[in-house]
Amino acid sequence: MAVNIGAHERFELQELLAASRSHIRTMKLYRPHIQDLQLAEIADQQLQLAMEDYNRCVQAVQETSAQAPPKADDPRRPASLGPDDRITITDADAAVALMNLHKTSAAMKFMAALDCSQLQLRDTLLQDALHCAEQAFETSRNLNRNADRQMPAMKEGTPVNVSGEMNPMNLWRQNAIAFHGHSIRKRE
Repeated sequence: MAVNIGAHERFELQELLAASRSHIRTMKLYRPHIQDLQLAEIADQQLQLAMEDYNRCVQAVQETSAQAPPKADDPRRPASLGPDDRITITDADAAVALMNLHKTSAAMKFMAALDCSQLQLRDTLLQDALHCAEQAFETSRNLNRNADRQMPAMKEGTPVNVSGEMNPMNLWRQNAIAFHGHSIRKRE
């Protein structure tokens, strides 16, 4: 017996599936422009996983809903490249686009999972979000390896200063008492 999905879940899933289709098309758009062999392998693996995640999500929706899920665009109709088809896309451009696609997808899938009432669908969305987060990290590492994007570094000594401001709650409470000059009583 199929269980109906809530209206808010239906809306979020439609948005999620539309974004997933767009991300897959964008990944396909960038793929021919990648020259770096390692990045090409990463992009191929990520595209395959993105399509598997999309199909798994569609299947989960079909299993938990009496309504048909939104249909994908006709794959025979090519997407437009935009007003200037002569733009040269570098490996760094492709890597940044891949990373941003995965970061956006991870956030969307996690947000959809937070309000999902169907356990199987929630688990699917969480797993897909984790896949996207791992793919974003993998792409970021590739960018850093090729010096196309470096992780920002703090000045020497900054991590010590920042971590010194972070205390467990019991120490925070003691510091708050000392700072404000009054005590906080426990509720009994």
